[in-house]
Amino acid sequence: MANPLFNELLVAVADKDNYNRSKPTEDAARFATYALNPEIAVLLNTVFGTDFQTTDRVDLQAVYIPDVIRVNTTTGPVPVAGEPAFNRLSFIGGDTVANSDGVQIPSGWPNGRRFGDDVVDIALTAVASGPSFDPITVVGDNAAANDQVYNRTIPYAGTPNAGTRNSKDSGPNIGLPTPTPAGPLALR
Repeated sequence: MANPLFNELLVAVADKDNYNRSKPTEDAARFATYALNPEIAVLLNTVFGTDFQTTDRVDLQAVYIPDVIRVNTTTGPVPVAGEPAFNRLSFIGGDTVANSDGVQIPSGWPNGRRFGDDVVDIALTAVASGPSFDPITVVGDNAAANDQVYNRTIPYAGTPNAGTRNSKDSGPNIGLPTPTPAGPLALR
């Protein structure tokens, strides 16, 4: 299983389909440049006037190439969503655990992935904070929590959303263009 958001966040549009058709053994040769030189940092700098590091991101390369999730199994149990010590931002939010050598490592992603790990915010924050994480620049997608509660026993995932009949919506097509009497679509 691949790391969350490598293709969506780091791989340039021109190569996204090529990435989907490739094997993890090809990642270093074909796609390492996107971890080393994240296009999303360039876009964030352009849109928001920030100065995030856009080249030589060996920290991102270490996490994403090859694109497989690694889990350190020398730790004790880690906090899970719903427990007081859990933080959706994993190590960025101080949610760490000691490995067998006593070194603090992330309790969640990029050391495995727990239900509740906000991988979008973690990945964006990693891009924004640069290799030193000094200072930590938290960047997010404005979704600070899941809309479903995670179960403490199997099945851990909550009940899936009902699609267009989601209770949070007040109508069947909220946010979608509505046809006007003249024919073309317009936003209301």
